[in-house]
Amino acid sequence: RRAAPCPPAVVYRWGAERGRPSSEVPEVLRDRRGRLWGGTARGLCLFDAAHGCSAVYGEEQGLPGSYVLDLFEAKTGDLWVGLLGGASRLRFDDARAGAPEVSTLRVADGLPAEQVQAIAEDEHGTIWLAGSGGLAAFRETTADAARRVRAWTAAQGLPSGSLYGLLAGSDGEMWIGAAGSGLLRFRPPADPLAPSAPPLAFTHFGREQGIDARAVFAVREDGRGRLWLTTNAGIYHFDPRAHGGRGAVLRHFDRSSGLISNDVSTGNSIALDDQGRVWAGFSGGTTCFDPALEEAPLPPPPTSIDRV
Repeated sequence: RRAAPCPPAVVYRWGAERGRPSSEVPEVLRDRRGRLWGGTARGLCLFDAAHGCSAVYGEEQGLPGSYVLDLFEAKTGDLWVGLLGGASRLRFDDARAGAPEVSTLRVADGLPAEQVQAIAEDEHGTIWLAGSGGLAAFRETTADAARRVRAWTAAQGLPSGSLYGLLAGSDGEMWIGAAGSGLLRFRPPADPLAPSAPPLAFTHFGREQGIDARAVFAVREDGRGRLWLTTNAGIYHFDPRAHGGRGAVLRHFDRSSGLISNDVSTGNSIALDDQGRVWAGFSGGTTCFDPALEEAPLPPPPTSIDRV
């Protein structure tokens, strides 16, 4: 069923005349302090309605590059930035105004590759970083004081070297959207950098569970522990607990279902709002799916047997 027309929205536009360094904005995040951040192709912008882009962070401020791929706010309030050249952490001091403290991770610090596509935090406070070369974990305090980053590649059993999406599930599991391998899951140890930490065990979900796609770009969780996956073959609604934990696709959406395109090709192009609606962005526009508008299936018609 089609939704009723939306009321007129108040739209603010920040262009080059308002300080935005690039027209390409792959990622947007509003932090818990209410600040609006925009990750662009030429740096990280702090926006406000009065001044537009009021501050820009790039290589001159310590970031390992300017092209922003992901923004993530940790439980501590730190802002993590994934870039083509690595990752940065911006730490703010609420007691005083001024520029944040910037810390940077590169390949020289232990990342498996320079490109950091997605960032997430597990229930133990470990920051996980996924990208073109593999998976990495960062901990500020660890049993091994000389080592703050650990990486996993094919040599450590990672099924795919090209990772796009990353999600810390409400049940403590970590989920990865990957190229070739589809959807991956692992259970993070309390301290993955400790010498005694067990190896990561990756579980793969793909064509056998109904995910018929070459790549999973983003993973989002709804309020019932089910996952929304954006792929090169449309959007999948996936229940990892179905069939005794083997998992199953509940719904598959593509152009025949009303999507603008089958290819949701970035890791930041899907969001769930507080009403349970799913929003997906494409190069040609936006699609919204509202589960509340679905009509219940009709009951089967009454039958009777006259003769055998």
